Amino acid sequence: MLQDEYGWTAEPQFPPLLNGVKVKGHPRPFDCAHRDAKAKKAQSGDLYWSPSQRFLECALVLEPETGATRSMHMLFAAMVAFGDAFGSLAPPELGMFYRWPNRFILNDAVTGSARIVMAETIDDDDVPDWLVVGIKIELRGKDDNLNPGEDMGHTNLFEEGIGELSQRDLLESFSRHFLVWIHTWNDEGFKPVHENWCGRAEALDKEISIKQGDKSWDGKYLNLDDDGNLLLKTPAGEMISLNPRDFLNAQAWDK
Repeated sequence: MLQDEYGWTAEPQFPPLLNGVKVKGHPRPFDCAHRDAKAKKAQSGDLYWSPSQRFLECALVLEPETGATRSMHMLFAAMVAFGDAFGSLAPPELGMFYRWPNRFILNDAVTGSARIVMAETIDDDDVPDWLVVGIKIELRGKDDNLNPGEDMGHTNLFEEGIGELSQRDLLESFSRHFLVWIHTWNDEGFKPVHENWCGRAEALDKEISIKQGDKSWDGKYLNLDDDGNLLLKTPAGEMISLNPRDFLNAQAWDK
């Protein structure tokens, strides 16, 4: 069977509403989608993807019909979609969890993340001209990594014993599940996305410490609100709401 230089034997098949855009090399799919959306060279439904065998990377361009705050819901919808896609293909004993606001967790270690960016707006209630949401999942470590499992905070599918999962199958499954969740969100709002996300939320209802730079927030992780903000109850009984947009690049989270 013929293969390309990345080992793919066939192009992935996406739902009719999505248009696959193959990205080789650099920049990565999310950066390409962001660049093209900003330059008005991308259309809603364009799904940028990479044939790289080390990562599952893809990014979807959308044209929101709601304000910037509600458009952030797509970050959580994308995570729920990949959780469903992973659950449909992986062994049932290996569960995918979510670390707020955008990390995917396997066996207490980070295996990937979701990203989102949208056109600037004057007000959070203004509708962005475009939005890009994507995921990046580590399928295997670097070729020169002779000591897998050395970094206990990070993992990949190969190290977890499921390296045989097809990247193409994961990509196709994610695209289908994401469309379903977008339609569900359009019809029913954030509630079903919220419930599904919280059902796989790491450390929910437990004491946590979130750090960003020289700042830290300690308390009990209560829930997410209707905007995806994390609700934290401090030891002093104070209620704190943390905005996901402020933590998308944060690395430190201690259980």
